Amino acid sequence: MSDKKMYEKLRTIKGLGAIEFANNNLGILSLKISEIRIYEERELLNISIRLSKDDVVCELIFNQVLEYSFYYSDKYIFSTIEDYKLLHDDDRLEFYLSLDPYDSENKNNMKDQDFIRSKELRIKY
Repeated sequence: MSDKKMYEKLRTIKGLGAIEFANNNLGILSLKISEIRIYEERELLNISIRLSKDDVVCELIFNQVLEYSFYYSDKYIFSTIEDYKLLHDDDRLEFYLSLDPYDSENKNNMKDQDFIRSKELRIKY
């Protein structure tokens, strides 16, 4: 099956259910970043991160992005996920992903790297 056909058959989970599904079922640490797409839609910034390994494909879609920061250097392998935080900040009513967290606390930290803050989150898998 082609990547396009496989992607069209993916299911979608939104909001808090997406976080629970990703943290409990996706095995994010075993996946690799295959694509990061930053795009504007209806004057709102969105970021899509496609993760894959073998026959597993999923996409984290952050809509209404409030802030993001990614650093790249050819001195390390960007596609490998060694640790991550994916959570919902109940006080700010926003979603948060860090692919290079400073610590393992279940909250965002100003020292986290490679992060996204957004108002909406969807996962296609």
